[in-house]
Parts: sequence; C-alpha cells; structure tokens
Amino acid sequence: MNKRLFELARRRGRLEERIAMQRVTLAEYCVPLQHAAGHVDQAVATTRSALSYLRRYPLFAGLAVAAIFVAKPRRIVRWARRGWVAWRVYRGARRWLHDKKFKISF
Repeated sequence: MNKRLFELARRRGRLEERIAMQRVTLAEYCVPLQHAAGHVDQAVATTRSALSYLRRYPLFAGLAVAAIFVAKPRRIVRWARRGWVAWRVYRGARRWLHDKKFKISF
C-alpha cells in the first residue's frame, strides 16, 4: 500500500509539473490576444465617451450632419483626413515628449 501511495504521489508531481509548463505555454500564446483585447477595450471606451459627449451636446452632432449635407462629400473626407493626421501627429508628439521626460501638459 505504501508503494502505491508513493507511486501516486510521484505521478501527481509529474502531472503538476506538466500543468505548470502548459500554463506557461498558454500564457505565452495569450500575449497577442491580450494586446488585441487592449485595443478593443480602448476602442469601446472611446466610442462610449464619444456617444456620451454627443448625448450631452447634441448640437455638435446636428452640425456635423448639416455639414455633410451642405458641403461636398469630397471636401468632408479631405478635412476628416487632415483632422486624423493632425490628431495622430499630436498623439505622436505627446508620446515622444513623454518618453523624453519633458514635463509639458496639453
């Protein structure tokens, strides 16, 4: 009986080691998923924030819709691109300044 308990304990130890190795492997495989999930979470938070802002200030939403009907669609796309590029430049500069340890608040 004692030999059987010893064999079961040894087998359990090997299984626990195998489980630990599988957990490490699974954690390594999940890193890209965690990165992607972070981006999804950020997009959801941004969307919720934008919708909340539009609910508080519906005039801006109305002005945007009116601008689409009044202006030519190509012009709106061009200005949207310019705004997107300006926003990306702003974010990049802000990140670069933060990395360089400049204490400038925007």
